Amino acid sequence: MIIATSLSPKHSNAANQQSAVDSWQQFGECVSFNTESERTEVSHIKGIDIVVTHKTVNGIIGKKLININAMIDYAISMNDDLMLINSDIILSSLPGFNGSGITMLSRHDYTSTFDDGKMFAAGFDVFYIPKRHLHILPPSIYAMGVAWWDYWIPYQAIKAKVPVFWPQGKYAYHKLHHTQYSHDEWLYIGEYFRWQFKLGKHFNIGQIAAKALSFIQSNTIR
Repeated sequence: MIIATSLSPKHSNAANQQSAVDSWQQFGECVSFNTESERTEVSHIKGIDIVVTHKTVNGIIGKKLININAMIDYAISMNDDLMLINSDIILSSLPGFNGSGITMLSRHDYTSTFDDGKMFAAGFDVFYIPKRHLHILPPSIYAMGVAWWDYWIPYQAIKAKVPVFWPQGKYAYHKLHHTQYSHDEWLYIGEYFRWQFKLGKHFNIGQIAAKALSFIQSNTIR
């Protein structure tokens, strides 16, 4: 299994990225997708290979964040299963994966220790995608580090009639920090999500997000 992320040179929880990568080692091959200019800035993180890519969303939102499809295309080229994970998510363990569908995990936010971790109910930070299902995710503008990619994957899978599994155990942990994407980005990508899935113009983006989350949660296997 390929475990793919995009290490951030300017992450609020920069130190946690090494702890995160350390926790992934037992589960698969760890790979970070970064631009050439970022390679040196993240090279101090050990235990992970850097794949340089030009597939960013800079022309869309003005930030050189890595397009999710760069990771999907890489896994397809390697003929391997893919786990997508945000760069500061620490894995304590993993559930057994069902290869008939996609598995997503919710993170538990903590402040000091895992003991005070509370599930983040409004999003998802880990996705296991068997190689047989990588093709269901079409070219898109979603990127790691920008909102909505974690809704796109399960929503797209459900629409494609691919099972989405959502285990409820405590597997993934995240130290709390301030949000790193802007409200304007959230609105902008939300309009794309609306267009992609033909959601009503009479809904505002907040309503689109709420409806999308409800749809995902109601159509997953726990």
